[in-house]
Amino acid sequence: MPSRLTVVLVSLLLALPVVIFWLWLVILPARVAILCPVGCRCDIGGYNVVCDNTSLSAVPLIHLTDVRELWFIDNNITLLQKDSFVSLTDLDRLDVRRCGLRRIELGAFNGLTNLIELSIWYNEISEIKPGTFEIIISLESLHLDYNRIKHVDKDTFSGLLRLKYLFLSQNKLQFLHPDTFSGLPNLEHLYFTTIPAFIFQLTAISLNHILYYILIYHVAT
Repeated sequence: MPSRLTVVLVSLLLALPVVIFWLWLVILPARVAILCPVGCRCDIGGYNVVCDNTSLSAVPLIHLTDVRELWFIDNNITLLQKDSFVSLTDLDRLDVRRCGLRRIELGAFNGLTNLIELSIWYNEISEIKPGTFEIIISLESLHLDYNRIKHVDKDTFSGLLRLKYLFLSQNKLQFLHPDTFSGLPNLEHLYFTTIPAFIFQLTAISLNHILYYILIYHVAT
């Protein structure tokens, strides 16, 4: 017959998982609430951070380490500085929409090697520096529509070997380098609102190259 001590020990061992789970339910939300950026909303596990209509003028320092989705909508973030998201190595979706964004520094996306979708549409961006996205090696979908982009150079999308969807609708494109898309082997859909008029001003070689992509990929009308 087991001793009373043995019974007590077995009971404690059986109860330990329940106690740990209960502590997790209490401690985790409290930790997330403390670390969630001021004015933002974070889910119970700290995986989704939503910062809407918070009048942010810069990306806040985010101490949560397991963030998967990060949303900045209707703010006043005019500049994405270098290393703005460097600590968010698990992030797979980033949305910076209607923030009046004008400039992206080289290295702004450092650390985002697992990002799958990047949306920076409905902003005021007029120029994308070559190499801006090259660190985002896992990116599959890039939204640049509804900006003021005038030029797209040869290395604008360098490094995006997994990119499938590229949105360039509603910009002010005046120049498109003929090799702009040659380094995107997995591109499936290239979205323009209409075929840009400027392509007819390019050389015959450039025109043929661009028409190749227009015929192969979907062009929204």
